[in-house]
Amino acid sequence: DNDLVVGTHGRSFWILDDISPLRQFSAETARARAELFAPGDAWRVRWNRWTDTPLPQEEPAGENPPDGAILYYWLGSQPRSPVVLEILNSRGSLIRRLASDDPPEPPLLGQNVPEYWIRPPQVLSAEPGMHRFVWDMTYPPPVGVNQRYPISAIYRNTPRVPTGPWVLPGQFTVRLTVDGEIYGQPLTIKMDPRIQTPTEALRQQFDLSIRLYQGMATLTEAAQATPVRREELLALHRRFSSLYNILQGSDAVPTTQAVEAVQEALAEMSRMLGG
Repeated sequence: DNDLVVGTHGRSFWILDDISPLRQFSAETARARAELFAPGDAWRVRWNRWTDTPLPQEEPAGENPPDGAILYYWLGSQPRSPVVLEILNSRGSLIRRLASDDPPEPPLLGQNVPEYWIRPPQVLSAEPGMHRFVWDMTYPPPVGVNQRYPISAIYRNTPRVPTGPWVLPGQFTVRLTVDGEIYGQPLTIKMDPRIQTPTEALRQQFDLSIRLYQGMATLTEAAQATPVRREELLALHRRFSSLYNILQGSDAVPTTQAVEAVQEALAEMSRMLGG
């Protein structure tokens, strides 16, 4: 498809992930102010299922493909204003917004892994030339949750968790804005073909996760606004966070116990916040 595989007929082979922009690049592209290339289909695959302590960094190992939708864009010259990349769902609602002037995320304080395990910040570039940005197919991280680096670390490529909710497979729009000019391309996200969970169950998982995700933002805001009830609200936030991690932990049908627990937590938030 869009991957180039090179073998030595000895002991090595290399894979160049996604050569679709090479097929689209032209002399017109080189003269253009900007270009957003049509992305290849993205597969919603859980990138790292290793749950134990990591391999030693000196252990020979291959590298997985990038964990997300690979997006390429070209800038013919230095923009006058920040470059903006947005992801919208099929209804036109904004899922992610990134800009070239966003400050890079600093390493987490009190991290539980050495720095050489951590993935460097991914910054949207505004420099002239070709650029690749990998969107991990999730919403922004939950509000009020302390992120961490998982024990299943990968040398120089360990992302922080938890992430925002995984999007459902389907149709999306990628939108690049350069000096007020908007460039758009459709993006198709497909489900890991090894997953047999019905689409209806994945949607139920997503809907419950989104309600918890939005609830954590609401509880965080309420705790900041009402210091008297802060501890009570934060305790409920931790309950939301725990349920959220259970739902987002696998591509499985939500259990009846999880569904009931989510409904009870949402009802408790409604009572505490007066409606």
